[in-house]
Amino acid sequence: MVILACSPLLAHAQATVPNVVGMTQANAESAITAVGLVASATLEYSTENAGTVFFQAPAGGTVAEGGSTVNVKVS
Repeated sequence: MVILACSPLLAHAQATVPNVVGMTQANAESAITAVGLVASATLEYSTENAGTVFFQAPAGGTVAEGGSTVNVKVS
């Protein structure tokens, strides 16, 4: 018999949001998911090079609830 349990401490783990502005979309998404967060990208016109993240929310360095979403805008 195998019993699985979820610790409340693990379920509510916090993560520091990485600063992904200036990264490619692929690298930004990898960095965000590596710390236990979810990336959500929107393509939008910008003067930045195509495929580059030029905005994120919450900002890099912010402490967020594990599993929460980091929104990025990609040129």
